[in-house]
Amino acid sequence: MQQKTVTVVNINGIHCRPSSAIVKVAMQYKSSMRAECENGSANLKSMIEIITLALHAGEEVTITTDGEDEAEALTALADAFTTHYDYPDK
Repeated sequence: MQQKTVTVVNINGIHCRPSSAIVKVAMQYKSSMRAECENGSANLKSMIEIITLALHAGEEVTITTDGEDEAEALTALADAFTTHYDYPDK
């Protein structure tokens, strides 16, 4: 099992588009994976569970992976949580 804590950088938090992108990353790996924050925890292979965390920019999330490809999954998921998904302000 591996863990890493990351900070959400997306201006509008983790809403539908980032949640979808995170699930796409998660589905590439066999390991089980969860995100935990002060709002609760979520299976990272479930878009609905990720959205219900209601993550805002600046919030910390601890990602836990467990399985045969846990290290690779953790790196990819940490990148997915710290990506800017929103369009620049006009």
